[in-house]
Amino acid sequence: MRSKLHLILSRILVNNISKKLLQRKKMTFNTHKYFSATLAFLVWGTWTYYININSDNNLVSAAAQGIFSATTTLLIVYLVEFFYKILPQSNIYFVLPAVLTVILASTLLIFMHIYINTYDILNTVLPSITISFFFSLYTTYIIKKAQISH
Repeated sequence: MRSKLHLILSRILVNNISKKLLQRKKMTFNTHKYFSATLAFLVWGTWTYYININSDNNLVSAAAQGIFSATTTLLIVYLVEFFYKILPQSNIYFVLPAVLTVILASTLLIFMHIYINTYDILNTVLPSITISFFFSLYTTYIIKKAQISH
């Protein structure tokens, strides 16, 4: 129950912050990328600390998740762009860059948490994987929109 509530709240928070920034001024692609990485570090590091509060290594798990989330967010932008360029340009393939990117990032994330012995891996990673998928779709949309306007 609490992971569903946090997922909904984090989705609302990310969407509201992004919308407000976009309304104030046009966000450049680099600003989008670095702002998203910073937000990922803060949100998912805090979430991991909260989920693993009863664990002895909750700080290690939180720091690892935060760093991984920020790094992965930056990597997602490049991977989505890479997959978008090599795949056929059709509406059917719009979701494929996001799927491929999230599968790769999720696999690395799960193995990282197994390695550092995170107490509650499923509840730790599931919300960030879900948000990563939507972030990847949004990034694909931005890339496609930029390509159409040029």
